[in-house]
Amino acid sequence: MIAMGAVCGSLIGKGRGRWVFLLCLAVIPPAPWEEPPVVTPTQLRHRLERQGDTLVVVNFWATWCRPCIEELPLFDSLAHRYRHAPVRVWLVNVDERSRWERSVKPFIRRRQFSLPVLLLAHGGGSQWMGTLHPAWTGTIPATLFWRASDSVAELVEGEWTAEELERYVQQYVRYR
Repeated sequence: MIAMGAVCGSLIGKGRGRWVFLLCLAVIPPAPWEEPPVVTPTQLRHRLERQGDTLVVVNFWATWCRPCIEELPLFDSLAHRYRHAPVRVWLVNVDERSRWERSVKPFIRRRQFSLPVLLLAHGGGSQWMGTLHPAWTGTIPATLFWRASDSVAELVEGEWTAEELERYVQQYVRYR
């Protein structure tokens, strides 16, 4: 790859035009795909508790949930907008473990998310939801706003528009 960069740089440096530059960018392989980490509800809660003064926006979604899939780009954009602020965005997939290999992982691989994606090993049923928030009825999409340093833990069930999500995050952000 270094040799390719040197060749591309020398061709561009000699004024051969934009096409060579674009061709050289197309040759660089994408970063290798990493398996998303698997966490239990208790492990996810411990991860959240270690975030201190950082606001963590956790979106719970599933591949079979159309509204969930439609709003995923909103969370990707949110993560990008707040990349220099103490805000982190995590996507937590709640599909059953039996769907991970045939549906979830291929979906994540195709979408190439720029933010952390976690697989929640919840064991089915709904008892685990209280571990993350006592008011969670199980509806998805659901979004958890968490900041350990001042005990922020608010769950919102349902879909978002870009404007609603931005307004909601703004009420918790100390730095912008």
